[in-house]
Amino acid sequence: MRLDAETGLSLWVDGCLRKQRPVGERVYLWTNIELEWEEHHYVQVYFHGDTGKLKITANGKILHNT
Repeated sequence: MRLDAETGLSLWVDGCLRKQRPVGERVYLWTNIELEWEEHHYVQVYFHGDTGKLKITANGKILHNT
């Protein structure tokens, strides 16, 4: 995850940009990640610009929540 005033909120996987949105009151990003051994991950990112809260989940499991 990257948060930048110019480019907004972006989701990167192995150096590749997967999703990007301008920062606003609320931002939602998601992507599906398939690994070589057919393991699937659904990554979701929720950012609330008004409070600064950030939540990241993978397959429903919370990875980060501040």
